[in-house]
Amino acid sequence: MDKTETNDGGVWPASDANLATEIGINSEQTVSRDQNKRPWETFMYTIRHDNEYRVRCLHTVFVMWLFITSGIAISMLGGAFPDLRLIINKDLQTASWIYTAGSFGNMIGALSSGYLFDRWKCSH
Repeated sequence: MDKTETNDGGVWPASDANLATEIGINSEQTVSRDQNKRPWETFMYTIRHDNEYRVRCLHTVFVMWLFITSGIAISMLGGAFPDLRLIINKDLQTASWIYTAGSFGNMIGALSSGYLFDRWKCSH
């Protein structure tokens, strides 16, 4: 198998180098495929040198953080439900409308934001 050297001293198989050339990636944008590197070293190299990859990783971290905080906020209602029921002085069947109203609000919010997203073509 033919080998092609990269600028950072790594070696790409010729077929991968040709593929990278065909799709428009030059050797400065590629990450070395040195088998001795640990995965976190390759990840850190890519984070430092590839701006688009860095932005995508930050978006992923932010979305994960949003889901974590959303889960915490939603789970608080379950623990607070007995106290809320006592505050409004209602029985269990009447107070269960709190969950129904919250779910209905989530559904309306998801449908309306989906409609607005499609209307303004906010996709990348």
